[in-house]
Amino acid sequence: MKIFSLRLILSVTCAFSGVAHANDPCQHLSNTVSINQCKQTQLKQAQTKQEQYWQQALKQHSRPAEAKQALENEQKLWQQYADEHCDTVYQIYLPGTIAPSMMLDCKIRLTQARTVEIWQAYMQTLSGDKPALPSPK
Repeated sequence: MKIFSLRLILSVTCAFSGVAHANDPCQHLSNTVSINQCKQTQLKQAQTKQEQYWQQALKQHSRPAEAKQALENEQKLWQQYADEHCDTVYQIYLPGTIAPSMMLDCKIRLTQARTVEIWQAYMQTLSGDKPALPSPK
């Protein structure tokens, strides 16, 4: 059973990574500098989108003050986690020239996932009303 579960997890992971790679606008680039610049642009776009969703979540949940403080604390902790995790990915791939690219991929993935989490946790309504921003998926 454990082997079956592991195979299932690996096959699903590989399937999703293939889809992500197929949609990667940086994949056609041929040198490390160009790839890293492209990924840096992708990261900035993901961070800008996350900031938009984050600001909307803060706007919607600024009262009581404790809720706003909890949201701010959570975001700081998430950022610390993301930085540490992606720095570890970077260290694993050193001294290879792929290390920066792997770190940027990590940051892009985590930033996009966090944006979805912000939307799901803080922007959807129980009343069925339309959220202030569309799903970031």
